[in-house]
Amino acid sequence: MTGAVIYDLETYPNCFLAGVVDLHSNTRFMFELSDRRDDRNEMVNFLHQAMYHGAEMIGFNNLNFDYPIIHDILRSPATASYQTTYEKAMSIINSSNRWAHQIWANNRFIPQIDLYRLNHFDNFAKNTSLKALQFVMRAESVEDLPIPPGTILTSEQIEIVREYCDHDLDETKRFARVCQPDIDFRRTLQPTLGPEAINWADVKIGSEYFINTLGKRACYYYDENNKRQIIQTQRSSINCADIVFPYISFELPQCQNLLQQVKETTITTTRSGIKTAVDIDGFQFDFGTGGIHGSRANQIFHSDDDHVIIDADVTSLYPSIAIVNKLYPEHLGHAFVTQYALLREQRKLHAKGTPENATLKLALNGTYGNSNSDWSPFKDPQFTMAITINGQLLLLMLAESLTRIEGVKLIQINTDGVTFLCPRGKRDEAMKVCANWEKLTALDLEYVDYKSFFCRDVNNYLAVGTDDKVKAKGAYWFPKTAKEYSGWWHRNYSAQIVQRAVESELLGLETVESFIKGWKDPFDFMLRGKCPRSSKLIHNGQEQQRITRFFASVKGDELYKESPPVAGAEPGDYKRKSKIEDALYFSVLREIEPGVWDERIHTKNKSVYEDRRIKVHERCCICNDVEDFDWTNLDYDYYISEARKLIDCLEPAEVDDTSF
Repeated sequence: MTGAVIYDLETYPNCFLAGVVDLHSNTRFMFELSDRRDDRNEMVNFLHQAMYHGAEMIGFNNLNFDYPIIHDILRSPATASYQTTYEKAMSIINSSNRWAHQIWANNRFIPQIDLYRLNHFDNFAKNTSLKALQFVMRAESVEDLPIPPGTILTSEQIEIVREYCDHDLDETKRFARVCQPDIDFRRTLQPTLGPEAINWADVKIGSEYFINTLGKRACYYYDENNKRQIIQTQRSSINCADIVFPYISFELPQCQNLLQQVKETTITTTRSGIKTAVDIDGFQFDFGTGGIHGSRANQIFHSDDDHVIIDADVTSLYPSIAIVNKLYPEHLGHAFVTQYALLREQRKLHAKGTPENATLKLALNGTYGNSNSDWSPFKDPQFTMAITINGQLLLLMLAESLTRIEGVKLIQINTDGVTFLCPRGKRDEAMKVCANWEKLTALDLEYVDYKSFFCRDVNNYLAVGTDDKVKAKGAYWFPKTAKEYSGWWHRNYSAQIVQRAVESELLGLETVESFIKGWKDPFDFMLRGKCPRSSKLIHNGQEQQRITRFFASVKGDELYKESPPVAGAEPGDYKRKSKIEDALYFSVLREIEPGVWDERIHTKNKSVYEDRRIKVHERCCICNDVEDFDWTNLDYDYYISEARKLIDCLEPAEVDDTSF
């Protein structure tokens, strides 16, 4: 045995299944330990062969769940059984410490690749299940666990679970192949960063690479118990007057006032940062923790003989601000700036698309991203705020200077760049303003000319370059290649026919109606329903899978989510008064009998908690199996209506109207 295998485990009180399939062929095994069958010897022999040949085992969340079970089997093969594997599974599931059962890379018997960890799905904001991935990857069938965990299985049910395990193996294998470039990239890092780099998310790769560059002694120390501790700079407050760059200045009174307001601010929590706004000729600039934002709303702009749309973006804004202004986390000193600048120069030596370029890009961006993390040796809130606040002020300086050019109209400003409509006769003047700004700030701008810019708001737009390349964001974006899903697998890709049709009409190709009615890929019409374990998806009176695929139909039933009342309440309980403190509420509850209304803590109208019902879709048909998709029952009007919403909200901008 060589290479890599995909694996997945299913654990029940009287049945343990270990499914395995080769990554590069369809060779597969299904080992069963149950009250009807014992494949222990065959399974242990397979695992020993994997150990001997150095094969890698690839799974989904296997570092947290599957491998600790496999590790126990290899430690005590003679006593492995469905009872011991189920007991281990329950101890993992019920543990409050996610690291309690981790087996670290240097202690594993067989190398592990975890697609869940590698894609950062363990991050709350990006959490994605294999079932959700099946929807995104357009699986022929989307299948949830068919029999509840904890069930004592009959022989027939074991067969059902075996089929389910086989399906999960195939879907994990498909995802592994999609992730192959990411896996290969991480292999190039293992000699430098160690074997566990194969399972690191991008942000951690960048962070760890730069930690190695600085030296671990600068980032960590060992306490009296020989436990490694992170070195950080903690701050109770940040005086913004101490961090605003001295060369930042404005000419407009409202911008001068904003600058003074910023300087007079003391930040006590970086989560809020500075939230304020300033208006220039009816265009509002909003300052926030995520950067500066502002946009015209629901307008269409076109370049023509008299005007051109120009987009100017700062190259690597946040890392560059730190480098050129010699900013650093206090505990890391000036050496940080030297090494950080070296990363940027080294990156320029490697072509885009190379592993070296990708690693250095992650190191540059990940270092700033971790400078406000409680778990990072780069943490110094003042370093973070100095970059963020000055970045916003610097972009406002650029925008203010551009607006002083007669005829220039801002379209959008968004974190690291500005988009503006410029009279063609004023282009040289605009470029001179940008060049002066670059000279003052030591930052670099990159330019793109657009033929058209369809702008609903700052986070939702579609722009067409003079080279006909399309840049879309938010409600107008959809992935066109498998690579574009990377980093965004957690999104809901329902009804992509809508974005496809909108782009077609905005580009002057087919109308929305013609495009949608002529499109023949059923997956682009499918939508996703999702609910947590505490809720249910109901359709036609039947509970559905927690991840359910459906299409809008002419004939069909409502799909809705049924959720329990607010946390701590049961259906039928009297509703709690607003503004009642917990101490009083729970004190009274202990005094009264269950189900009794009390005016001290309950609403006057004696309303009761009920299961909450939330509509997911008014009329649809379930198609977890693609074979259930029915073209004759497809509600084209629904998709056309959704597409028209993204187009009909837009109107041509009045270029000669100075207020826009």
